[in-house]
Amino acid sequence: ELASLRAYQRAASLRDSLGFNRRLLALADMRRVYEVDRIRFEQQIAFQNRTRNFLMAGMTLLTAFGVALILYSRKLRLKNRELARKKREIEEAFLKGQTTERKRVASELHDNLGGLLSAAKLSLQILDPSQLDRHERDIYDNVVEMMIDACRQVRTLSHNMLPDDLERSEERRVGK
Repeated sequence: ELASLRAYQRAASLRDSLGFNRRLLALADMRRVYEVDRIRFEQQIAFQNRTRNFLMAGMTLLTAFGVALILYSRKLRLKNRELARKKREIEEAFLKGQTTERKRVASELHDNLGGLLSAAKLSLQILDPSQLDRHERDIYDNVVEMMIDACRQVRTLSHNMLPDDLERSEERRVGK
């Protein structure tokens, strides 16, 4: 009986040691599975972190590019406004210069040439046509008519060089 008890205890001990070894093997297998799963999980987290960082960097670059575009667009609009203002100033100066020159030329025509033609016409009219023979009288009448026509054309030309509506529009533009 003692021997059978010992044999029983030994068999139980061997059974327990085999169960323990099986449990150790199962535990080692679970640790391997756990380590593999943990490594996969860490790799997924690392991939997600890299992806998030890449997306954040992309968004930051896009935002910076958008801000730069907005600032550049604003700068261009300001330059365009300045150019439009300068263009208006140049156009106004050009029109003012053109109007001034037209006034000067019209004044020269009217005052100088018109006065000279009027004086020549009066000098001709002082002559007594009754003392001229028929042929000379025809020439005299023709010259007087040409002088009258020349005075009329100089007056018309000087007034046409600066029409009233141009002068009024220039005064409105300048704000006189």
